[in-house]
Amino acid sequence: MKGIFKWLIYLAIVVVGILAIGLILTNFYKKEILSEINLRLQETVNGDVKIGDYNITFLHKFPHLSITLKDVYLNGPRYELYQRAFLKAERVDVNVEAFKLFVKELSIKSVDVEHGELFVFRTIEGYTNVEVFKTHRAAGTGAGEKLVVIDLKQINLKDIHVAFQDSLKHKSFGVHFANTENILAATNAGSSIHIIGNMTFQGLLLNATKGKFLKDKSTLTDLDLELDSTRQHLTLRPSTMIFDKSKIRLKGEFELNNTGKFQLNIESDQMDYNEALSILADSISKKLGRFSIEKPVRVSVNINGRLEPGVKPNVDVSFSFSNSKVTAGKLELDQSSGEGKFMNHLNPQLPSDDSNSRLHFSKLNAKINNLPIEAVVTLSNMRDPYLDLKALFKVELKDLNTNLDSTSVKLLGGTFVSDFTYSGKLREYLDESKTAYEGKLNGQARITNGQFQYNRKQIRVNKLEAVFGFTEKQLDIIKLSFQINKNDVDVTGVATDFIPFFVNPQTTGKVRLAIASPKMDITGMLNSRNSKTSKSGKAKSKKRMSNMLDRLDSQLDFDLDFNIKEFVNSKFKASQLKGKLTLAHNQFIMKNVGMKFAGGRVLLNMKVDQLQRSNNPIKIDAKIKDVSLKQFFYCFNDFNQSTFRHEHVDGKLNADLDLQSDINDKFEVQTPNLIGTAKFSIRDGSLKNFEPMQKLSNFLFKGRDFTDVQFSDISTQIAMRGTAMNVSRMEIESTVLTMFIEGTYDLKNNSDFSIQIPLSNLKKRNQDIAPENIGIDAKVGASIFLRVKPDKDGKTTIMYVPFKKLRKKKKGEKDT
Repeated sequence: MKGIFKWLIYLAIVVVGILAIGLILTNFYKKEILSEINLRLQETVNGDVKIGDYNITFLHKFPHLSITLKDVYLNGPRYELYQRAFLKAERVDVNVEAFKLFVKELSIKSVDVEHGELFVFRTIEGYTNVEVFKTHRAAGTGAGEKLVVIDLKQINLKDIHVAFQDSLKHKSFGVHFANTENILAATNAGSSIHIIGNMTFQGLLLNATKGKFLKDKSTLTDLDLELDSTRQHLTLRPSTMIFDKSKIRLKGEFELNNTGKFQLNIESDQMDYNEALSILADSISKKLGRFSIEKPVRVSVNINGRLEPGVKPNVDVSFSFSNSKVTAGKLELDQSSGEGKFMNHLNPQLPSDDSNSRLHFSKLNAKINNLPIEAVVTLSNMRDPYLDLKALFKVELKDLNTNLDSTSVKLLGGTFVSDFTYSGKLREYLDESKTAYEGKLNGQARITNGQFQYNRKQIRVNKLEAVFGFTEKQLDIIKLSFQINKNDVDVTGVATDFIPFFVNPQTTGKVRLAIASPKMDITGMLNSRNSKTSKSGKAKSKKRMSNMLDRLDSQLDFDLDFNIKEFVNSKFKASQLKGKLTLAHNQFIMKNVGMKFAGGRVLLNMKVDQLQRSNNPIKIDAKIKDVSLKQFFYCFNDFNQSTFRHEHVDGKLNADLDLQSDINDKFEVQTPNLIGTAKFSIRDGSLKNFEPMQKLSNFLFKGRDFTDVQFSDISTQIAMRGTAMNVSRMEIESTVLTMFIEGTYDLKNNSDFSIQIPLSNLKKRNQDIAPENIGIDAKVGASIFLRVKPDKDGKTTIMYVPFKKLRKKKKGEKDT
């Protein structure tokens, strides 16, 4: 161990001794070394070199000897005119091989330049300060001049700003060499330059109107350049630049003569989109900034053109991305994959610019609101993009439930497919305020075996088969068949303004349909279900499609022609129901509706207002012919009263009705708000087990049967207000007696009738003989007058009113 330590001491002494000798020799040959450096500079430089101070040290680049030059200035031959140094540096270290000094040979291994600036310019007259370097005539006949470059293995730059300003071609370039190794070697035709290290590009200006490329971008660079001075040609061999999030590969060719032709290839397997925007010029970045791509993009760029003022290069870009989120304005595409190309020289006869550009997606797969789409997209003229779109949507309907509010709609099965094309301006396609398109839209949508539940109403739809054709102006329902609550329905029709309806909630779509069904039972279908609103923030993300479906229920104007062979709503049953229905502006209007109902025929016009309310104003104009009175009372739930029920009556009803009232969500008439008139007649009428009539048998004619009373034709006019019906004088000619009735019948058990019974009824009559009317104005002789009204307990009572033919109106009572 002691021996090894001793030999290490000997080795250190030898090394120190050699270095000391080298330093002595350097100082001894100091003049010769500086003379050799000056000689090399004079061979190369056509200008003025100034050095503030210098010294010699082994400490900078051991084991090499370093000649440190301080405050170095290199000025071109016209410095006095332009007052800009070609090169200035606080420190330049010339590193030489110390051992070769023993044989009086100066071998420069590298040069380190620190804290300085290199400025290259060309004036508008064509002068360039690159003339600071001498040119020599190259060997060979007809050969041009070539630039003489010091043959060095390496020039290292640290904190050096390099700038190029071309006033003739209006181009500029700036880069900060933070810490780079630059291998510079002379070749037969010029020089080879290899730059490795950290650089910050301060901007590349090729067109003043477009802004700078590579503005304030730091990169780890590996650039391999070859300068052919004879042909004035610069070759960028395969090189790389590594940014914060991306790595790009470069290669290219540049003609530095008057033609100025160039070609540059840029490629990256994983280019961050936002970082790419920061590399591009401001004008390009602003346009592409309308779009965003979340994950890295594979890209290949080819740029070629001429380095002349106002001449824009041809740009060709190929790109692809996978499983990324893409945003274009308010349009969001999830799980996107695509590939495409961009070019700015679509027409070779026109300038290469935005108006001559095209962006083409040859393949694009994505999800929009969880709806898968396959598309081919072309955007032409990026100044005002024109869109050519061919798209295909295909999805299982159940997969869309994640976008729906489950309290509104739940999709249970089926497949949706839609393919369409669109040609028009991109800005109108993305503009949600548009109410009409100038572009051309053409497509078809199909639903197969669709099933869904509309939870806010008790509606279940099955066996949904649909084919729709659509343009920018209208949607044609080519085929639409489904089963709604087990009712089979077929629909054809057309919808207009449907495109702005789907993108603009303020616009109302208009739908004209023809609906046919063998049977329609809407019992319970109109009832609203109570549903709790989701309190979670997640529910908000499901609102878009749910709200759209709700608008189908509330914001479409419907104009329907219907033909329903059998119609049912709870107790109400009708057949051959035909007519026209309009649903618009919060109104429900039925016109010229005809149906067979209760053995007769009904013609109806109806209008329901303020559909947003739970109770809706309704106006009915109806004509009823030969309708069963019993079924009429039964179908309308005896008009929500229990005194005069369908079990009590029979006969054929004919009537002209003019009514106004309110109805609720179950289509039940709200009788307290009823007002109107009814002219009606009853043919072949009968009254069975009607308590007020049976009480007459206790009061008069005890020997006659009042349980089943047959009537001759009865006709009268009724004025209705609320639950009260004011009945004009009418004749009731029955098998048990003749009488005349007038007064008020009230559904709230507050009736008040006057009854005139001629004494001629005392004559015995055969109840098997059909009664015949004598007329309301006929002279019937002496009569008994009765008053029918409820007592304090609500029971109907009959009172004898001597010498009173009619019930007198109460004080303050108005005519109804």
